[in-house]
Amino acid sequence: MSAPDLATKLAWAKFVFLSIVTVPGALFIFILEYTGQRQWITARNVILLALEPLLILILAWTNEAHGLIYTHTRLVLINNFPMVEATFGAFAWVHTLYSYSLVLVSTLLLIWNFFRLPGIYKSQAAILLLGISVPWISNIISVAELSPMPRLDLTPLAFTVAGVMFAWGLFRFRLLDLVPVARDLVIETMTDGLIVLDARDRVVDVNPPIANVIGLPAQKIIGQPVDQVFARWCDLVNAFRDVSST
Repeated sequence: MSAPDLATKLAWAKFVFLSIVTVPGALFIFILEYTGQRQWITARNVILLALEPLLILILAWTNEAHGLIYTHTRLVLINNFPMVEATFGAFAWVHTLYSYSLVLVSTLLLIWNFFRLPGIYKSQAAILLLGISVPWISNIISVAELSPMPRLDLTPLAFTVAGVMFAWGLFRFRLLDLVPVARDLVIETMTDGLIVLDARDRVVDVNPPIANVIGLPAQKIIGQPVDQVFARWCDLVNAFRDVSST
């Protein structure tokens, strides 16, 4: 934004394309992992996801030769501040459709995940949904030229807001620390009690029999240290503290 001439602004725009083409696919892979759809994260699928971004990046860096990303660019003064006015080319719209499709699928997966998770996991999913929604909505506003400040792309500013939200999620809800565990119908209906701990001895999953024994709903148990959950049975916790199975 502070670059004074068109050539410098366009040079920085090419640099920005590194993230423009990377974020949608990276987000999609992250959401697949987060929601337990790991079977789709194969080397073949990752390569296929990377083909379109690689093509768009090459076209953006060589736009002067063909105009497939921007057909026309010029400097305009907005409140005495030089801004770039650009007309999108065919492949800019192709990438917009591709990116929005990946973000939409990621959002739908998160919504599906939100309604099937207990307690702290719902808070995690909600933070992710809000964090994804802010840049997406801002980008739609900018692409549709509905921004309150003409020619100003709101998306980078929206990513700042999203970053704050993700940081809050990381520290408040342990966003990447407590990862959702798939809950199978068999585990939910089995009569034996099951409790799953992470490497730091925190509860990441329980089934109804264990929740009944403890006397708390699952959402109150998940995310808590096992010492705290089984405070009334500290001897039992100590007896199995260093026991492992392979």
